[in-house]
Order: sequence, then C-alpha cells, then structure tokens
Amino acid sequence: MDGKVWFTQINAPLTMFEPSGPVTIEEAAMQTRNPILDEFAKLTTGAMGLAQAAGDEAKAAWRAQTDRLVAEMDLVRRDEFDVLKAEIAALRAEIAELKSQKTPAKKAAGGSSTTAKPAADAAG
Repeated sequence: MDGKVWFTQINAPLTMFEPSGPVTIEEAAMQTRNPILDEFAKLTTGAMGLAQAAGDEAKAAWRAQTDRLVAEMDLVRRDEFDVLKAEIAALRAEIAELKSQKTPAKKAAGGSSTTAKPAADAAG
C-alpha cells in the first residue's frame, strides 16, 4: 500500500496514521489557508463579476443607441417593404396591360401612311 494505515472506531471520524502522527480525513483534505491568496481570490471573483456587469451594461447601451438611430432614420420594416413591392409589381403589370390595349387602338385610328398629312414645318 502507500504506507498509510486507515482505521475507524464506532462514532469516531476516520483517522489516518502517518509517520508524524494521526490525522483526521478533514485535516488531510483541507488545504493550507493563506489569507493573501484568499483575498486575491475574492478580489478576482469580484473583478470578474464587475467586468461581466459592465459588459452587460455596454451591450444594453449599444442596443438602445442602435434602436434610437434606426427610429430616427425612419426605416421601413421588411414585411411592409414586401407588401409595397408586390403592389408595385401588380401596378406595373396593369400599366403594361393598359399600354398594350392602347397601342393597337392608336394604329387603327391613325390610318395608313399614304393618307397622313405632312407636317407643317416639313421641307418640300
């Protein structure tokens, strides 16, 4: 084994014998407490909490600033844009249909090229 002898008694903590004498498990498992290291650990934990809080605050401020900027720019939402785009496409199709209906009527009303009157400013 490892040179350590373990034994227990009824209602007694588990004890380990080492060359220096008996030591309880709690004492063996407990690390050496250094107050400087403890304070440093507390300080770094506090600093990490503060850094996380500052990051969350900066993120919230950035989001608020961009929301304000977007509101000032008077931007259109995507769904409104899509609706207007569909309406414009329908209007263009209707205009194209009206133009195609109007064009043959003009040709029929104009007559042939032999019956047309010459322009007033034409030379000849």
